Amino acid sequence: MNYSRIQKLRNQRQGDHVQGLFEKARRGDPISTPSVKPPRDAEGNWVAWPTTFERAGMGDANSDRTTDLNDTADVQYRLRAALFARTRNHYSVLRDRDGGMRITVPKARRGRDGTIPPVERQRLVDSLGIPAHQSRADGVYIPADTSWRHEMLSRAYGDNPQPVRAAHYTVA
Repeated sequence: MNYSRIQKLRNQRQGDHVQGLFEKARRGDPISTPSVKPPRDAEGNWVAWPTTFERAGMGDANSDRTTDLNDTADVQYRLRAALFARTRNHYSVLRDRDGGMRITVPKARRGRDGTIPPVERQRLVDSLGIPAHQSRADGVYIPADTSWRHEMLSRAYGDNPQPVRAAHYTVA
């Protein structure tokens, strides 16, 4: 199957879904919308959305200073420093237009097509302590959300369990 056929099928299914939503609205049936499950602590209790990241008294890689989670440049710096302090390997943390970030290997260690070699990808996944399916061929994506930034900073420092687990979006 070629790519244009895949795109055509996808557009058709999206169109069918939109028509189904219009039909439900016309009949007065309830429509499921995405809902946010707020961040949780290690015990599973809901917590307030984090605005700062601190590791007082834990040592290593600038962990004694407070990081503003809304400052993308500061979060990038902390992620790189924490990963280097733990693994002694350099990693790149790249921003996207929407405020999200991607942790990847430096350009010199990537393949010609921009993907991470399988060995490097496994090393990154192991360093962050995440399931392999959460990484992509071009790195690990961090959404533009302070709870995600907090969790990934905790993972980069090797904190286990993480003090804050990221918020998730679900369709109920």
